[in-house]
Amino acid sequence: MREQVLSELKKILEKIGVEDEIAPEASLMDDLGLESLQIYEMLSDLEAALKIRIPERVLMRVETVQDMAEEVLKILGEE
Repeated sequence: MREQVLSELKKILEKIGVEDEIAPEASLMDDLGLESLQIYEMLSDLEAALKIRIPERVLMRVETVQDMAEEVLKILGEE
């Protein structure tokens, strides 16, 4: 399931314009250059793709692509 979540995240990031290599340890803001609006767009697309609800407070704990994947896995009950 972890690989599926990471794969979905990478697809969404590419869709919103991230052209850099998307490594799990990449920082959403520093390495990938996302702005807060793009992060919210990513969150919304991720919710739609995985049919889950991600509370906004999760964003306070997320810095990297891997962090986001781990939070999603917690919501899915996989972690």
